This record gives sequence, structure tokens and C-alpha cells, in this order.
Amino acid sequence: MWLRSFATSSKGGRGGFTLLELAATLAILAVTTAVAAHQLAGQRHRAARERSDRMLDELAAGAEAFAADMGRLPRMVAAGGEGGVWGLGELSSMPEGAAGFGAVEVTSESVCGASPAGFDAALDGKVALAAGWRGPYVATRTGGDGVIRDGWGNAMTSGGSGAWRLTGDGSWTDAAEGAEIRAARHLGSDGEADGSEWASTNAWTADVSVDWGRAMEGTAVVEVEPEGEGEEAAEVKVRLYVPCGCEGGDGGRKVHILETNTTMSAAVFGGLPRGRHPATVNGAVRWVEAR
Repeated sequence: MWLRSFATSSKGGRGGFTLLELAATLAILAVTTAVAAHQLAGQRHRAARERSDRMLDELAAGAEAFAADMGRLPRMVAAGGEGGVWGLGELSSMPEGAAGFGAVEVTSESVCGASPAGFDAALDGKVALAAGWRGPYVATRTGGDGVIRDGWGNAMTSGGSGAWRLTGDGSWTDAAEGAEIRAARHLGSDGEADGSEWASTNAWTADVSVDWGRAMEGTAVVEVEPEGEGEEAAEVKVRLYVPCGCEGGDGGRKVHILETNTTMSAAVFGGLPRGRHPATVNGAVRWVEAR
């Protein structure tokens, strides 16, 4: 009887399990455990992926808001130190030499020396715009090593990973300090650059990227009403005012003036920080949206 059963009741009835039944039970438990572990791992990966994607979305939104205020994309700064965020410390700490957000009156002093058009008191004297740093633009902070990490704990930037894309450069590359950055990515659960995207058969290891370069690709249309028609129409002078983002621009508190003369019903300006900007039409002030 001991070959058939582990236990027998005192009345001779069968109790306990046979070896075959025990083996079957253990096999079921093993399969159930494996399935549960696989599901749990999938849940962990999904949570890590969602957190990593949110981090990219946050950086993109912050970079776009930064560009609207400062007139340029954020520049690469050395990771680490107080407020350092994933090489984009300008999003969480005011850049050196920058001024805080506030009203900027258009004067001969506030117009940047590199402005496409110079100051004209008759046309610009009543114009003011809001500009300057008003961060922090992101809530995500770095760890003690100065590097922001994705949902899997992998550094979002590391030597040779190609975590940054330079303005106008179509390939991923490690950016030098001071370069304007237009895009970034996390590298999935394996922390390795593989060039794949979310559609990869292994979604957890796939790279995911976000590009915020569009923040400086806005177009504004200023409607005008020229006097006369056809060849008899008089030219209308249209000027548009945006924060200066060039070197020496005093952190967004200088102004660039763009100007055109037109006999058409609208003047179009491109390559602008997205957002609302003041414009003048023959000296009359109005606001336009750069989309």
C-alpha cells in the first residue's frame, strides 16, 4: 500500500495523494507560477514604459514652453550639480546670465544687435512683449549622480548611446555642451540603442523618441488691409517682435524685430517660437499666434 498512497485512514479508506496525483498537482502549480511571473513581469515593464514615456512627454512640453519664453531651444549643459536634469538643466534652473520672466518694452536698448530689423521709435514705441525664464519647466529631477533615469533605472544618456539629436542633424549623436537640443529618447528595458520604435516585436526593449524642434518652427500670419488695389496698392510695413534667443540675448529679455513690406492682404513670418507675439501694421499694434 505504501507504493500507492502516502496515507490511509484508520478505517482502511483512502486518504492523501498518489505519486501521480502529487506530480500532476506540482506541475499545475509550476505552470500557474510561471504564468503569474510572466504577467507580473509584463506589468512591471508596462509601468516602466509608461513612466519613461511620460518623462519624455514632460521634457518635450517643458522645452516647448522654454522656447516660447526664451526665443530658442534649450542648450545642452553638463549633467549633475544642483538642478541638473538629464543634460537639460536649463529647464529646471535659470541659465547663467538669464533674466526672469517679465514685460520687455521695445526700445533701442532692448533690441538685440543681431535683430533683422533695427529699432524705429515711430513704429515700435508702443510695443512690449513678455519674455525671460519662468521655470522650472519640468518636475523631474536627477539622482545623486546627476543623470535622470528611465522607468527601468537605466541612464537616459550615456557615452555612445546617441541620446541627443542636434538641431538640424537628422542622426542621433552625443551633443557637446552648449549645443541646442531638439530631441531625446529613452532606450527601452535593455538600455541599448537599437533604432527600433514602439512597433518592435519586443516592445519593452524598443527605443522611444520625442522631438520638440517644432517649438521653433512656428508660422504667424498678420492680416493687413493695403490701400488701393493691384499696382496702385500702397505698401504696408509689417513688423513682428519675438524674444531674442541668440548668444548675448540677455536670456530672452532682448527682442528680435522681423519686418516686411507688402501689398498683399497678409504678411507671413516663419521660423518663430510658437505662441503669441505682438506685431505692428504701419505702427498699429496687434497680437498674432505663431503655430
